[in-house]
Amino acid sequence: MVVYFRKMNTLFMILGIVIAAAIGLVIFQGRILVSNDIPRLFYFVLLLVAGLVCGRVAAAYIANSRLRNLYAILYQNNDPKGFIDAFEPLLRKVPKELAEYMDGCCHLSFAHEALGEFDQADAVIRDLKPEDLKLHALPVAARITNQKANLRILSNDPEEAKKMINDLDMLRQASEKRAPMLAQNLAECIKLHTARLNALQNSAETDTAYLADEIANATNEIHKKEIQLELAQFFLLQGRTEEAKELLDELLASAHSLYAEKKAGEILSAL
Repeated sequence: MVVYFRKMNTLFMILGIVIAAAIGLVIFQGRILVSNDIPRLFYFVLLLVAGLVCGRVAAAYIANSRLRNLYAILYQNNDPKGFIDAFEPLLRKVPKELAEYMDGCCHLSFAHEALGEFDQADAVIRDLKPEDLKLHALPVAARITNQKANLRILSNDPEEAKKMINDLDMLRQASEKRAPMLAQNLAECIKLHTARLNALQNSAETDTAYLADEIANATNEIHKKEIQLELAQFFLLQGRTEEAKELLDELLASAHSLYAEKKAGEILSAL
């Protein structure tokens, strides 16, 4: 993910070349351009290339580490505002035609979603065109469409949510032969979104057991709290108030100023 830290990448590659050149000068005792000594020059150039590669590898390692730390702000510390402040300036520097930019937009959209800023979350990914990618078009399109479906459900827009779920199913079919693991993941996304959509519409077909399993197995706390909120709201529509209260109390057991927590607090106050 060095694309997020291009200046650092360039600096490390230059540093790698400089260090390699210094080593070469020591090894060859400063006699690099000796006439008719082609092997000596060849090995010196080879050393420079090795320095360049080592600089690139070091930059990639540090870039990945820095990105992991940034993602931890959102997905481990549950601090979407802190993530937006730290990540958005980096994302602006990434060329928009790259898969990394579109992937970053999905993370940024999720952060706005966690704060209840659904319009901003949608705006971040609305105009992305994964079909223009030469590589990774299918998985990036799947991720963007999945996030759009998620936002439509949270925004209480069932008709648009259905369209997004249909688009996900088309992507699932397209990926069955080319990327079977992606197709499997999309099938799970479709099942989850369908259950959430049924809950939103107070449908008798709502698979509450499946939603409960999703809550129990979720490793992303923001996502977990959103599903807890949706299931609690469904229980209230069904008159199952005590079950709803139990979910809302669990949701509020740890607070991070998330949209789901604020909404849960409002619902409990009104009961």
